[in-house]
Amino acid sequence: MNNFPTFSEFYQAVYSRDPFPWQCRLAKEVVANGWPEEIAIETGLGKTSCIDIAVWSMAQEADRPPAERKMPTRIWYVVNRRLLIDVAHDHGTYLAELFKHPEKIGDEKKRNTVDRVGTALKERGGIAGDSLHVTRLRGGAELGSRPSNPSQPALIFATVPMFGSRWLFRGFGTSRLMRPVDAALAGTDSVILLDEAHLSQNLLKLVKPLAECDAGKPSNVLPECRSRSTVVSLTATGNQDKGVFQLDEKDRNNTLIQQRISAKKPTRLVLAQKNKLELKMVEEVVNTLNEIVSPSTVVVFANNPIRARKVFSMLEKEVSKKSGALLADLKLLTGRIREREAIAIRSDLLDGDKGAPAGRDRAKDRERHLIVVATQTLEVGADLDFDILVTEACGARALVQRFGRLNRLGDIDNAQGVVVMEDGQKDFGIYGEEPLAVWDMLRKNLENNIVDLSPSKITEIITLPQDDSSRAGELLPAHLWEWAKTTTPPPGEAPPEIFYDAIDPKDISVSVIWRTYMPENTDGENVQFELNPVPNADEAVDIPIYEVKEAFKQRGRNTVARLKHDRVSIESEVGINKLRPGDIVILPSDAGFYDEYGWNDASENNVFDLSLLRPPGIPLTPESFAQLLKPGDELNEINSIIKYLADDPVVDDDFDTSLISSEIAMATGIPQEEILDWATARASLTNRLCNILGQAEHSDLISDEEWSDLLKRIDCRIITASDEVGRLVVKSPKKQTVNVRSDVFDELSITAKSPLLFDHLKTVGELAEKIARAIGLPEDLVSVVRKAAESHDLGKSDNRFQWWLDPDFTEGKPLMAKSNNPREQWEQLRIKSGWPQGGRHEELSRRLVAALSAPKDMDLDLLEHLVVSHHGYGRPLLLGVEDNFPGDVQVHIDDVDETVSGDLSCTDWEQPARFRRCCERYGYWGLALLEAIVRQADHVASSVVVV
Repeated sequence: MNNFPTFSEFYQAVYSRDPFPWQCRLAKEVVANGWPEEIAIETGLGKTSCIDIAVWSMAQEADRPPAERKMPTRIWYVVNRRLLIDVAHDHGTYLAELFKHPEKIGDEKKRNTVDRVGTALKERGGIAGDSLHVTRLRGGAELGSRPSNPSQPALIFATVPMFGSRWLFRGFGTSRLMRPVDAALAGTDSVILLDEAHLSQNLLKLVKPLAECDAGKPSNVLPECRSRSTVVSLTATGNQDKGVFQLDEKDRNNTLIQQRISAKKPTRLVLAQKNKLELKMVEEVVNTLNEIVSPSTVVVFANNPIRARKVFSMLEKEVSKKSGALLADLKLLTGRIREREAIAIRSDLLDGDKGAPAGRDRAKDRERHLIVVATQTLEVGADLDFDILVTEACGARALVQRFGRLNRLGDIDNAQGVVVMEDGQKDFGIYGEEPLAVWDMLRKNLENNIVDLSPSKITEIITLPQDDSSRAGELLPAHLWEWAKTTTPPPGEAPPEIFYDAIDPKDISVSVIWRTYMPENTDGENVQFELNPVPNADEAVDIPIYEVKEAFKQRGRNTVARLKHDRVSIESEVGINKLRPGDIVILPSDAGFYDEYGWNDASENNVFDLSLLRPPGIPLTPESFAQLLKPGDELNEINSIIKYLADDPVVDDDFDTSLISSEIAMATGIPQEEILDWATARASLTNRLCNILGQAEHSDLISDEEWSDLLKRIDCRIITASDEVGRLVVKSPKKQTVNVRSDVFDELSITAKSPLLFDHLKTVGELAEKIARAIGLPEDLVSVVRKAAESHDLGKSDNRFQWWLDPDFTEGKPLMAKSNNPREQWEQLRIKSGWPQGGRHEELSRRLVAALSAPKDMDLDLLEHLVVSHHGYGRPLLLGVEDNFPGDVQVHIDDVDETVSGDLSCTDWEQPARFRRCCERYGYWGLALLEAIVRQADHVASSVVVV
């Protein structure tokens, strides 16, 4: 692109500082030759700037024809540490905001530079949108977390499980029917920046076998260089192999780099008595701080969550002593914590005044010490900078990473490190016997009882091990074929996590979530029912299965509720000895086992139910409102109200409300004359409930921000689903979104920009064509994609479907594509229309497409598949359903009339073979990408976001 800003100009405009030499060198190499397989840059030297390089390199080729572009459209930043995900996400959000509002930059030259890059990114997208879509997938997938379409330049931050599961067609936190779309966005046209790749060797090793096991060629869909995802290994502890991108002599002579790689980190080695390891670690913290005049920041690393909790508890006792000798704020951060609580802790740690972010103003006086006790969750990538570090003996790479959090920028002279090992210790958990060898290396380099562990010396002192990844599953073509069948996953399929993670009995775990309400088990037997809303990964904490069983036994809990594999149904009264790895256990909120720092088997605290904050709404039970409000008159009055609202009785026309109107009036203060019938009674009760909530004081379990946000989203409507109590409706945080309880975007759609069927089809066809051209599809595939998009909803021409959409529909009225009816009325209207339960209009659309003439050179297999799969079904089969009122479906298109059977009890048994043929032509991910273009064009046209 002529006169396009250089990477150095772009970086300087965004951050008001010059990039390091290695960053400019890497940017040039990426543009000229593509991404290297590995980038090994020492900690604290700006490795996160690979994000900026990826964004800039994507923008600089925006003027090329789409089929000639080499830089991927999506950038995934993947790392197995949630804190780093948050830090990197802030980095990405900052970029996106600058592109959206370059006017915030005062300097005109810099403003024009940023605007030029942002405009280029917009031009690269196929349809109107932001310059850069930025999102994170660190736990549960949230609404709006997916790029709106495959041509949207995107920056996605994800943990290894969130990316790996999507890559393998089993996306965590997403609905079953959206798995192909997520697989396409992860497996094609993307660069994967895999940070601290030594922690994710099994994911790295999947690249070659996944390509070898693919059934077809995604290069038939996209140019070869973008047809699959490119995985780049980022590490601060590389093996210095030939071909690895790393610092050169010019970099090492840079003044700032010199300061950081030579940062002073004098470290003592301390031997603890047997069984006194935790005590010695605490003593080292206390003694070191007692010798320091001004408040300092301390990080204490433990090798496992149990030890971290013990050290934290002992430090709590030291801080609470009446003498007040140790004035400190304490934080505990392990992997056994829900995202809600972890976010609060991480936010405090990254706060410039009370936390320990790198680059903070150390001249500011602190009132108290900050002591952070952590496990491996803090050792990798986190841009935190402590004055003092105490760690138990660990593996070589772990030690290098932990010391990357001490005097990170090399701007203090009084940093102190301590490594503690228990005398005679042989077992170091996940590190095996490696810490013994590391300890010996450290001892051999002691000078005056001190060893210098500055970045320039630590890798000379400690021999880094070759990365021998733990045992993982061996991928076979049959595994991938089974995963591709996303509509009806076969029973007993291989769990995808054993291929990108490890097969390690020590790590087998269950997930635990807490809820205030579940449908009541009235008969005491093991029954099944639906959990609403569907559990979100953000409300779960993963605990080793043996610890969970032991904790339950200690508290006398012999049975639990367990989520079934469909992630919707629950079976109650499951014996704890029947728990299996990967199970999701649902505990009542008053069961305890959790506190503000995560899993705690000794805690009996009430655990906040995070599902209360999201759709469909707050269950009308005393337990739910007790979590939200402080005890008092308001809570008592609410409890009086909800006993009338909790159930939704079917009332006869002659129902006499006078029997209960006086009772309601006495209980709630609503004048009896306002309660004319049951409908007005419910409306009055609901309004009164909302008014009380708006004035009440929230409980300590919920923050001010959460409460304020919840009040804004309460809809003052009561809905009652089958088999459960009524709910006070809570809207989604985002506008124009759908929060579907199980699988996505059901038969009826939310209001579109135009509700007319043929207007909608025309719009979707145009959008799909624009997306397809923008990402560089061959012309023949552009034609198929447009044809499929223009035909996908033809099956809605069935009169029964039109009556479902519009009860006043009559023949001759314009056909509709969408419904304005409230969701709670859909089932009643369906029954009245005669449309069969579970019937899919996509099959009728496919029949019409097959009957209508299409160009002979068009791939008819692909055309039919794209139509039948546009809601995620048909991979490999869309089964028929009982249809008691079948008729014919007729359409008039381009002066042609066509009629097909509307009998939805007939299954198209050709679809599995058609699906397989398409996979063999375009590959699993290539076919998924073609589906994603049609489906996301439909979503954009309908103005919805699906999960």
